[in-house]
Amino acid sequence: PESSAHTAMIRNWPGVTVERVSGRVAARNWEIVDLPGLYALSPYSAEEVVSREFLESPACDVILNVVDVTHPERSLGLTLELMLLGKPMVVVLNMCDLVSDELRPSPQKLAQELGVPVVLVSAASGTGLEELYAAVEQARVPAILDRMFTAEDAACIRSFAEMLDGDGQRQLFDAVGLLRGDERLLERHAHNEQLLIDRGISVSVTQVYEI
Repeated sequence: PESSAHTAMIRNWPGVTVERVSGRVAARNWEIVDLPGLYALSPYSAEEVVSREFLESPACDVILNVVDVTHPERSLGLTLELMLLGKPMVVVLNMCDLVSDELRPSPQKLAQELGVPVVLVSAASGTGLEELYAAVEQARVPAILDRMFTAEDAACIRSFAEMLDGDGQRQLFDAVGLLRGDERLLERHAHNEQLLIDRGISVSVTQVYEI
């Protein structure tokens, strides 16, 4: 369809030898940035660092979480992590043409569980793109904390988050990441060392990031 026409651009991300692939969707004035793949938001390679930093930045308005529908279990853990970033989000179940109707996840049920729009597409054939554009326009910030944790644990996380720097959603993302031992967040909150120790969080950082 005309609305799916686009122009693509390939260049490197600033300061690294990682390709930045982006395109514009005609008639909507959207820039879509194709980030290097991730399985989790704890980065170890230059590509993963680039992806995470862009997702956290103000330049990212809406997250399109593309899930391989033939192996959804590989991606849904990342889906929950992405939801903690507090940005409008759409889950895109790609390669739907390779899965039978009996094995294909229900986008309606998954949307109800996750609290964000979910669409079935096939990038290879172009199936579902108009539905995807409509979902992007309806994208919303998921209320994920109470879906991921018990009420007691969620209350504890919120209490810890209020002690951290940043706005509300940024605080929640950092709180969960710190409790999981995210080393980039440990570096970012090194000035809160005593607070982290009081929460039983190890503050030693051993990972070296080469970008």
